[in-house]
Amino acid sequence: VDRSTFDRGAFRKAISLLNADKNVLIFPEGTRKKDPTLKLGEIKRAISYIIYNTKKKVVPVYIKGTDRWMRFKKFEVRFGKPFDVEERGEKFSREVAEKISQKIKQKILEIMDE
Repeated sequence: VDRSTFDRGAFRKAISLLNADKNVLIFPEGTRKKDPTLKLGEIKRAISYIIYNTKKKVVPVYIKGTDRWMRFKKFEVRFGKPFDVEERGEKFSREVAEKISQKIKQKILEIMDE
């Protein structure tokens, strides 16, 4: 994945895999968060494009303890309930992408607080 630009090939591949009933793990923040005071970094709108173009539910995942990753400490992985996005019925736009991104953020925040 070329993170410096919109990598069309990577997006097409992810959509193709999902439509072929494969699982794809996507980190919606796009990178590790730089500000340790933030609970969750910015969810990139680009992930919405992949979700919009598949018929698959989204499984939110939270990885707790990644701030200690490099020190080989324990970390915890939490999975939320799969959810669908109703926005697929709308024409894809920046606003639709933002709605989907915000829904992802809300679902991740819910499992963070469990």
